[in-house]
Order: sequence, then structure tokens, then C-alpha cells
Amino acid sequence: MVLSMSLKFELDKVSLNLLALPANARYFAGITRGVERESLRVNEDTAALSQKDHPQALGSALTHPSITTDFSEALIELVTPPVKSLAELEQSLDSLHRFSYHHLDHELLWPASMPGLIEDQNDIRLAHFGCSNIAKMKNIYRRGLCHRYGRMMQVIAGIHYNFSLPTELFAAWHASSSTTESLREFTDAAYFKLMRNYFRHYWLLIYLFGASPVCSASSLPAKVPDYLEPLDEHNYYAPYGTSLRMSDLGYNNSSQASIWISRDNIAAYVKDLLAATNEPYPDYAKIGLRNEQGEYRQLNTNLLQIENEYYSPIRPKQVIRSGERPALALQDRGVEYIEVRCLDVNPFSPVGIDIEAAAFIDVFLVFCLLADSTKLSKTECAEKTHNLHKIILEGRRPDLSLEHLGKTVPMREWADSLFTEFHKIAAIMDSGVDKPVFVKAVQTQYGKIIDSSQTPSAQILALLNDKQQSYQQAMLDIARQYAADFTKKPLSASLQQKLSQQAAQSWIEQQKIEQGDALSFEQFLEQYFAQH
Repeated sequence: MVLSMSLKFELDKVSLNLLALPANARYFAGITRGVERESLRVNEDTAALSQKDHPQALGSALTHPSITTDFSEALIELVTPPVKSLAELEQSLDSLHRFSYHHLDHELLWPASMPGLIEDQNDIRLAHFGCSNIAKMKNIYRRGLCHRYGRMMQVIAGIHYNFSLPTELFAAWHASSSTTESLREFTDAAYFKLMRNYFRHYWLLIYLFGASPVCSASSLPAKVPDYLEPLDEHNYYAPYGTSLRMSDLGYNNSSQASIWISRDNIAAYVKDLLAATNEPYPDYAKIGLRNEQGEYRQLNTNLLQIENEYYSPIRPKQVIRSGERPALALQDRGVEYIEVRCLDVNPFSPVGIDIEAAAFIDVFLVFCLLADSTKLSKTECAEKTHNLHKIILEGRRPDLSLEHLGKTVPMREWADSLFTEFHKIAAIMDSGVDKPVFVKAVQTQYGKIIDSSQTPSAQILALLNDKQQSYQQAMLDIARQYAADFTKKPLSASLQQKLSQQAAQSWIEQQKIEQGDALSFEQFLEQYFAQH
């Protein structure tokens, strides 16, 4: 790899050398990962959005730990358990897809982030979770999202990548430091350092893994943005674009531009996030809390209804207990893992994410953990927003430049500097695992820096051009092929039985929740928001 060295991002050399010791490098084998893959259910013949209920045989969307729904009844979400092996992660995703396909009724899982043609937004049914208080809360929250942002934005699918390092690694790192912090405080601070660096550099993940340069006309506002060009009768595209999902058409939504959430430390983060859920917002007050029939239109009229409404490209997470607020779980028990939320569904992977890509993301996040990290200033955040916009809309443009600390820097130069450090980190990580995967993953992704035609966004446009197909037809053909492949090789009888029992048990759990409700919904909601 021949890389530019004029722009440097310094790593914490003391920490890097510490983690390179064989006794510590082995802890990289304990990285825990999980994937949440979203996908719309569509008709197998027309690709029309499904109007059917979430298949009962897949279990309760409220209580099933691995198969649920997101915003829409048709937006299925497959969630792997946390695992320490990339091969196991891939196998878990594969099994969930095979089980799901076994129970789909003449339907397919849409293989891309941006939906196909949806002629009527009313066809987007809100997810239904039963009749318990928590189920009602989930449904009303989604109604609020409809009124605030529109339905179309909410059915854009993505990949969420959950990542955590083993406690033993943090313990060794903590013991060698001169800090007076407790291990938990040290760990939380390390994860927040990771997040600050992520914000500086995650444009690279969008360049490498962005897979949504095309969108249907039905996904657009009345006035088509000037950065889009017509692709065919029903679709538009950004010629050098990478991820329209992350543009202002999707989750980089301008309506949340006024929200400032600190990443300085966990206390500031929790304080700011909770403040946003308590701040009255005039535009949402105009929507009203209830309609004329007394039905809720949203959970409240505040800037955020709940913490999860804040569309951050990365989140610190703690496993929540029943009825617990996410911010308070973080406050009480610290950061358990990091959730990366900027990834498009990869149409060229049957399970939505390539496992070698997952290995690269591991390296990227370890880099973010070890690189120098000052507090994020508002000036730097403005630069970040500017860079992100350029990468999203013209990331593959030759000679593209970005802004870094007030200077204009060629994107290629910035990427080269990062990959220099990635290679060092990947070599250390490979030394601690039985089957080295990280150096190869870095080399593969660097190929996309050398040649932008290797990026998923470029490959999608090349596919449409080669086959002279519409976006809808090309994605439908891919979905049909994946369906054939998944159904051709069914699950083993034992695994099919295990997943069927899990689905059946989830219905029992939902019934227990519904029977256990002792409060009115208004009392339940009041109690939920009164937590502190």
C-alpha cells in the first residue's frame, strides 16, 4: 500500500504499544458484535409494499428478541444476538433470513435502503404491537414521527452495527494508566472519545459502504432537489452520490438541525438528551397532542418525544430493563456498546452487510478509540456537516476536497492518512485472533479509495446501466434471487424447531405483558416520563 503521509492523525502510542503486547492483543478476539438489519416486505410480483400483518409465525414484534418491526408493519427488522465471531455473525444473519423466508407469503425482502415506488404514503401502515401500554406507546410514538417527518422517510432501511470491546481489555488499559477514574468511568470516557473521532471521520464509512445513489420519485418532495438528475421515468439519482439515505431526504433531516447533544462525556450527553425530550417545541405544539376524537397524535409536543427520536449516526447504548428510559440506563450503568447507524443496506449481500466489511468497521472503531480526541467544537461540527454533505452527494467525484481544521484537504489524502493507521491497528488485531481477517479487510476497502468504481454506489449505477433496467426492476430481480437461494437450502430441523419455539414463546410473553398492565395508559405514560 503506497499512501500519502502529508496529513497525519496521531494515535495514542502508549496505548497502541500496550494493546500490541501479546497478552493484550488476544483481547481483540473478544470483540462483541451484533447487527440489526431492516428490510421492507414487498409483493413478489410487483414489488408493491406489503399490506399484510407481520407474519404471526415469526412471533410477536413486541417481545421477540431477534425478529421485530421498526416504523412500519412492513418494515421487518432482523436482530442478531451479540457474538464474538464474524463467522457466527454471518451465520446468525443467514439463519434469521432463512427462517423469515420460510414464513413469508408470496413476499420478498427488499434488498436496498431506499424503497421502491410507493404511490400512496397511506399504504405505509404503522407497526402494531398489541394492546398493552408499552405497545400503545410504541404505536403513538410512530404516529408522532408521521406528523413530524412524514411516512416516507421512516421506511428507508439501514444496517445498525453494534460493537463493544471486552471488559478485560479496558481493565488492562485502565491498570496501566495513571488515571484516578474508576474502571467504569474510564470505559465510558473511552467510548465517548471513540464517538468524537467517529464524527470526525465517518464520512469515510459513507464513501466505502454507501449504497443508495438512486431514489424513486415517490421518495422526493414536490420540488426535486437540484443535486438529483432523472434516471428514468420513476427514479432520480446523484451521479457521484453515495448515500441518499443519509441526505436530507433521509436521516440527515434538517428538522433536527437545532438539536445539540454533547459528546464530551456521559453526564453531558444524558443531560442534553433528556433536556431535548422536555423542551416544548412550537411547531409540534401546532400538530396537537390529540385529535378531535381524543386519540393521541404524538406522545408529547416536545422537541423529541423520546430519546430514540434523535437520529444520531452513532449512539452509546446500555441494555434497557422493562419500561426503563435509555438515557437513564446509560446514566445508571454506563456504556455497554456502541451502535453505528450510518450504514446502508448492501444490495449485493444476501444478508445486507458483507462480513469483511464488518471486520473493517471493527478496525475503524478501534482507530477512533486510539486516535487523539479533543472536544468537538461547533466550528468543527460545521466542517463535519459540510464534509458529510459533499461525500453523500458527490463522494465519488474525482479530486473531491474536504475541510479539515480550516484547510481544504483532498479527500484522497485524508483517506490515505487514515488507512496508514488502520493498517497498523489491523496488524495488531490480527495478532490476537486465531484466523486473521483485519489486514485483508483494510486492504479490500483501500481498493475503493484507489478506484471509486468498486464502491457499492458505483456498482449499483453500473448495474442499472449495463442491464438497462429501472431501479425497481433491478432490485426486484436481486430480491427474487436471494429468496430462491434462501428457500433452496432450508434450516436444519433442530434450528427450525428452536426458532419456531422462540416465536411461540414471544407470543406468550406478549400476553403476559398485556395481562399484567395495572395502570391506565395515561398513568403509564406519566410514570414513564417521571423517571429520573
